[in-house]
Amino acid sequence: MLTFTLQFQSGEKSMSVRRVEVHESLSELFAVEVWARSMLWDLELESLVGGGAALQIMAGADAEGNPVGRRWQGVCSHAQQVQAEPTGLSTYYFRIVPRLWFLTQRRNYRIYQHQSIPDILTSLLADWEIEAEWVIDPAAHPKLEYKVQHGESDYAFFCRLLEEAGITHRFADPELEEEMGASDEARARTSPAKDSKLTLCDHLESGGKRPGRAIPHSDNPNRSAEKEFVTKLRLSRDVRPHITTVRGYDFRKPSLEPEASARKDVGSNTTARLEEYYYEPGAFSVRRDVDGDGHYIGGYFERAPTVIADREGHYFSDVERGVETSKHALSRVRADLRAVHFDTNVLDLYPGRLFEVDQHPHPDIGKGPLLATALEIIASTDEPLRATGRAIFCNSGFSHRPVRKTPKPIVSGVQTATVVGDGEVYTDEFGRVRVQFHWDRDGNNDKYSSCWIRVSQPWAGRGFGMIAIPRVGQEVLVAYVDGDPDMPIIVGRAFNATEVVPYPLPANSAVTGWKSCSTPGSTAGGYNEIKFDDTVDRELFYTRAERDKHQLVKRDLVERTLRNKLSKVDGDEHDYVVDNRRRFVGKTDNLHVQGSRFQVVDESVSLTVGKNRNELINVNHAMKAGQDVHIEAGLNLVIEAGFKLTLKVGGNFIDIHPGGVDIVGTIVNINSGGTAGAGRGAQPEKVFDKEQSLEVNVLEAERADPQDEPSP
Repeated sequence: MLTFTLQFQSGEKSMSVRRVEVHESLSELFAVEVWARSMLWDLELESLVGGGAALQIMAGADAEGNPVGRRWQGVCSHAQQVQAEPTGLSTYYFRIVPRLWFLTQRRNYRIYQHQSIPDILTSLLADWEIEAEWVIDPAAHPKLEYKVQHGESDYAFFCRLLEEAGITHRFADPELEEEMGASDEARARTSPAKDSKLTLCDHLESGGKRPGRAIPHSDNPNRSAEKEFVTKLRLSRDVRPHITTVRGYDFRKPSLEPEASARKDVGSNTTARLEEYYYEPGAFSVRRDVDGDGHYIGGYFERAPTVIADREGHYFSDVERGVETSKHALSRVRADLRAVHFDTNVLDLYPGRLFEVDQHPHPDIGKGPLLATALEIIASTDEPLRATGRAIFCNSGFSHRPVRKTPKPIVSGVQTATVVGDGEVYTDEFGRVRVQFHWDRDGNNDKYSSCWIRVSQPWAGRGFGMIAIPRVGQEVLVAYVDGDPDMPIIVGRAFNATEVVPYPLPANSAVTGWKSCSTPGSTAGGYNEIKFDDTVDRELFYTRAERDKHQLVKRDLVERTLRNKLSKVDGDEHDYVVDNRRRFVGKTDNLHVQGSRFQVVDESVSLTVGKNRNELINVNHAMKAGQDVHIEAGLNLVIEAGFKLTLKVGGNFIDIHPGGVDIVGTIVNINSGGTAGAGRGAQPEKVFDKEQSLEVNVLEAERADPQDEPSP
């Protein structure tokens, strides 16, 4: 005979249970539905919901005299008055769920960094003051760089991470409370204090079997005989993929595509082609230690770590991680390849329990233990207990992994975030930055607010391209690779009320520019700039260097100015021409030197003047030739001195002065003796022809473009 005990933390004790339905499954919340009656027709339901609650079913004793029963303990999530009877028994309905159910009622955004999945979930459960027993291999769950709960309930995040790690969660029964001989008053004072135990395990197949002998199978059992049985057992077999393949991507080794597969050999050529292929960019990335030389120990690659990028841990693609991931995937898709459904009167075939069945005609049933995966119980005060269950075969080599049924959030569109870090520019060797997401309530707007995030640049090549590192405080646009919240990437930047536009708008709406800001600690507002003003009749291309400007042209530099060119140097100007220098001036060439001018020509100077040459020297003019000086005039040669003119050769000279003409010579011949001297004559080298200039030819050819006309 079945007995029921329903308890509430509030102390409510008027309920008499009439019917119970229990729903249990691996990696799911159990739900206990209870219909009960009470003399109270005005029961305050609010005092029950949210508080502790427990249901216990006792089914007598086993052959050894031990009590047989089950107990579910958690919270009352729903209470309903089904029918009110002021003069009789009122009917109520209650739903009891584990305390873990509370996680379904909170939706959150949260970032976890440098933690393993068990570490993350232990922290999450601690928020809810839920204790859990971890039955796992810690070495199989390495630390991960970055995990995000993104707009999903705590429970969805909890399940999703367990499914990813291949960990099953289930609930073990708390101890049965002894009720034999206990008074109603004593039971009423008993409040549910210890919940059904949450157990998390990554190797259910290694658990202990149900004690006692195998459960006998019976085609037509006597349900009132209170003997254990399994009946209506349905054996099923399904077609499942035989191969699972996982491929990842590591931007640190983009030429390699880490990939791992798991395979189950089969005989059929048709089913052998069945494969599940997953592409997960970060599937292989885990934290690994380095040796004394700074190289990774084992793993997919061996390379020296980057100091800044790996400051909080060395993360890289590990092929062993990929192999385990593919094995987990194969176990998931093939877990229910061979399954059984059955009816029973056995209470303790809870999900996660190993048991055996005998006396069944099919030989496969008795070959090994079965792993219970689901159980539904229907019990009432006027009927024998009925239960339906589901189990899978637990043969040699079998490994149970939960199905990945909890969807990972897909982030559509882009989000905005603020760049954070030390100083004004905080980046690593890959040009990545860190951000504070606006939805992150736990971040402290510091360099630990997120992982390193890659930044899209206008051009990215092998050692070439364009780069502009987002600076601390700037607002950036963040997208996600394949919508994965664990894979953020910065795709743009945006101005806001603090980080304002460089040119006042809308007054400068026609201006396009690139204006930088000197760093660190620029108090004078220093910057470099390239600016385009497209305003009609005011078009301008403007460049500015805050300090130095260096320009390298490895072949030719050709410039063309259709109107005027103005240049001002506040300091010194230095030109160094290795070979030849040519300069053509179409009209007038003016040069004004306020100080001194010094020229040194190591070889010859040629000067050709088409018309007149005028020189004015206000003080002295001295000229010296190592050999000859020849002055030739086509018509007249006038040498005029204001005070004295002297012609001197050796000790002989002629002085012309206001007082007369003095001639002194060893011998003075007038109209007799001697011959006139002759000079070399003026033979200047030919100046280059304008048409011979390559640069000029290029510029002249450009004039053929009708758009290149001088602006007014």
